[in-house]
Order: sequence, then structure tokens, then C-alpha cells
Amino acid sequence: MHFLTHPSLAPLFDAGDLAAVSALRDHLSPERLDAMQADPGALYAPESWGALGRMGLFAFGRSETGAPNGRDLARAVAMIAEGLVHDVRGEIDMAIYVHALVALQTMQFYNDRPSAQALLPDLRAGRIVFCTAYTDADPGTPLRATPVPGGFRLSGRKWLSVNMPHADIAMVTFDTGLDRLAATVRMDAAGLRRETLRQAAGNSAYSQGAAVFDEVFVPEADVLSGGLRRLRVWNRVMSASRLLNAISALRSLDYLISLVMAQLADRHVAGAPFRAMPQYRRWVHSAKTFAVVLRGTIAATLRDMADNRIDESGIAGLKALSVNRAFAFAQEAQEMAGGASTLHDNEMSLVGASMSHHRFSSGGEAQLLAIYATSLSRKHSGRRAAA
Repeated sequence: MHFLTHPSLAPLFDAGDLAAVSALRDHLSPERLDAMQADPGALYAPESWGALGRMGLFAFGRSETGAPNGRDLARAVAMIAEGLVHDVRGEIDMAIYVHALVALQTMQFYNDRPSAQALLPDLRAGRIVFCTAYTDADPGTPLRATPVPGGFRLSGRKWLSVNMPHADIAMVTFDTGLDRLAATVRMDAAGLRRETLRQAAGNSAYSQGAAVFDEVFVPEADVLSGGLRRLRVWNRVMSASRLLNAISALRSLDYLISLVMAQLADRHVAGAPFRAMPQYRRWVHSAKTFAVVLRGTIAATLRDMADNRIDESGIAGLKALSVNRAFAFAQEAQEMAGGASTLHDNEMSLVGASMSHHRFSSGGEAQLLAIYATSLSRKHSGRRAAA
């Protein structure tokens, strides 16, 4: 992906950063990722998860001065993305993002809270696994929080993010009627039950599900924050996470382009090579052009983030557009290759299935997509005209 050596981003990283990312890239080799795909639970085995912690993956973008700033977030995004460069089918990226970015940066933002301080060492070392429970399973009946002496009792149902079957801790949001709070909740707490609802497409290392809360007690000490501070933290961390989603789409699209060119270019149809067919030539030109524009846009967004210019709505639109466009390219590639129904175990189909799993966007992102698509399309058109 080359973000660490990009001219505008290189000053953010030193030789130690480059060495750490290189070691992680070698560790998460294509062969190791294939083995993890064969056994999705292997990623979470203490020796595997702990090894990633010891290699520093869960501390990329670590803040040494308190709450992380834009520079810390940009460093974390770029280093995580480069470390996962071989994860071209999106087998472990979401699992890593939730723990190494969403959980870590959230705990760093709240490092003035004793509960966050206590969890940070184990989080960074890979001795525990985090997931999130931010979305109510039924918006009409949100998770109910009842104030009790020393804390709250939670009842209801929340969606759980990736990592949920193996998670030790969940970051949970809930409404007290007066404020919306965030707290850490142990997944083995009395009254809490988890349900696996969906195994990821392509047998990836993560699945999603729900948490059922039945009068689960949350001590006041485990409440992180509420009000405007919680919203600011949410927006910053989610912006960084969405930027990683966009990079995942770019990584898979680059791989898809190489697959199409390797597998289809020399195939003959009606006595002529596929490379001469207008549909193939249009697909390759369009996919390559979009990848170039997307790569440049991501690099510029990272630079802005490092300078504490974080366009939260723009990043949400970038994430939605990149994931949806990459998925559309995957569908078109499968149709060119003969149709998805005949290629269910083909490499192109596996990439498309993973992209499908990554295509989740909130309503807010969907509304921003049309606006952001217009600006990126102008860049795309400008490059085509120049060509």
C-alpha cells in the first residue's frame, strides 16, 4: 500500500516504525492467513493473539502524552493497514480493527478513568480480546439502564461486533434517560449471554452476533463517559476505523485487478483473446483508475488527519463509496468470468464474498455517499480526460 513511504506521510514514521510493520507483515504471511482461514478460531488462540500484541500491533498509534491526537490516529491507521497488506481477502482485518484501533484508541481517550488505565496494558499485550456493542438490536426497545447503588443494571439486547465469540470485554453504549453513556462490560458478567448470528463470508476469522443483557450490573467505575465527550470520542475513533475500511476495499480491489488480468486476459472467446473484448478493457481501465484516485484520496485524508483536520462526514462518505464501488467491481468481474453461481469456490468469488461482508454502513453514511461520490467522480473524470 506504501502509505508509510508516501512523500506526504513519511515524516510521521521512523526506522523503528518501519521495522515493526515489516516484521508484522512477514508474520502475517499469505501462508499463515490461509491457515487461519482453515481454522477461524486460531487467530484468537492465546499464542496467536499474544504474538500480535508482542509485535506491537495493538499499540500502533500509542499516545504517550494522554488522549491521542490526529497524528496518533493517522499513524495507527497507516501502520495497521501496512501490517495487514497480505490480507487481500479481508480475512482478519475487521477483527484487528475493532481491537487494535477502536478499542485501543477509545481506552486512550478515556485514560483518565481508572477502568481504562487498568485495561490498557492487557489490551496492548494481547492478553484480552475486545469487541463492541454500540447498536441496539431493536431501536424501538433500546438497552435499558436502571440506576442502582454503585452503578447501573442493563436489560435488553445489543448487536455485537466482530470478535464476539472470543471477546473478554465489550464496550457498550446505553441510555439512562438523562444521558447516553459508554462503559466496559466483562463478557462473563452474570446475566449476560451472547448469540452468534452470522459467521463471516468466506470462512473469515470473525463473526457477528448479539448480547442479551438480563439485569447485568455495571459498576460506576466501569463507566467511561457520556455527553459531548462521548460523542467526540466516538466521532474521532469511528473516522479512523472508516478510513481503515476504505483501505481494506482498496487492498481487495488491487488484488481483484491482478486476478482478473491473470485469469481472464488470455482466455479466448469466439476465437479472440479476452483482453481484446470491450467489456474487459472497460473494466480494467475503470478499476485501475478508481484505485489510483482512491489511493491518492486516502493518502491526502491521512495527511489531513495527522494535521488534526478530520473531516468526519467526508471520511464516512469515502468509506461507503470505496466499499460499495469495490464490491460492484467484484460483481462485474464474476460476471465476466462466467457468473458467481458457477464460481462459488473461485478466488474472485471469495474476494467478492468478503467485500459483501464489509458492506455495512450506517444510515448517516448512506446519506453522505451521494454527496461524496460526486466529488470523487469529478477527480475520476478529470484523470480520464487527462489520459
